Amino acid sequence: MESAFVSSYGRGVTNSIRRRQCRHQRRRIWMTSSDVLVVAELEAMGAVNPEMQDFFARVDTHRKAKQSCYLVFATQQSHKSAMRHMDEAKYPLGVDCLVTRSGLDIYQTGYATPDPYYAELFSGTESFDRKPTEWVMSEFFSEKLKPDRELQKEGSPSEEPMIYDPKETYVENLPAVQEEVSAKLTEMGLKSRVVVDSDAKKLQILPISATMKDAIGFIQKMTKITEENTMIFGVKNSLIMEDVDKQGKSLLILSGVETPDNTDPRIFETGSIGATALLEGLLHHAIL
Repeated sequence: MESAFVSSYGRGVTNSIRRRQCRHQRRRIWMTSSDVLVVAELEAMGAVNPEMQDFFARVDTHRKAKQSCYLVFATQQSHKSAMRHMDEAKYPLGVDCLVTRSGLDIYQTGYATPDPYYAELFSGTESFDRKPTEWVMSEFFSEKLKPDRELQKEGSPSEEPMIYDPKETYVENLPAVQEEVSAKLTEMGLKSRVVVDSDAKKLQILPISATMKDAIGFIQKMTKITEENTMIFGVKNSLIMEDVDKQGKSLLILSGVETPDNTDPRIFETGSIGATALLEGLLHHAIL
């Protein structure tokens, strides 16, 4: 049976398929300078209440005005636990991206990415799509490398390497391609070990540990949304918020602060919790 959370994706999946049908007319779906990135700590959201309804209504209105609000939930939980959490909460609107295990895995829906890659590969599935590394490889190296689908099955554990075959003209120049791939993944904020299997003439990529800061940085690069247009919400002393770049330019909303004393205009502190704190911060920063 399809979950309530998955059901909320009906319109998104339909849009995915429509975009897939016109991929030759429009290769990229870039976001504009008026778009915003909202990252919310899943555990800090709390139960659905009027303030949360207001928040999701603001997100929906922003999207309908042809401006994009790319909504991310971040959690220390595994994908399975986070999906159960959201399903039980019955949030009124689906999110675009789920970052689990404190930044190690990024799952996202196909229709909101800047390239139709995910929509092509996963439209109609009932879960998020993993591996932002695959998007980078498809976007920047499809002319040089192709994934080895026989050795690498979709849904394989994150410990297993992603394997790519060089196209004919790049077989002998694989070490140079390895350097290009490694540099691009580093540029995009993805920590990976890229090696060449000289005997098999294959390129192997093994994503290694990441942080929430790394994950948010990747999403900013992927969506082309700046730090100034990014807002991050969570409990002040949680592990996730401790891992966020507080020296950057993103706007922060910190809940559960008994005595707010912050003077940095980028950081809003409040004694409120849950969606009440989130809405207070949104009104303070006027980001939605």
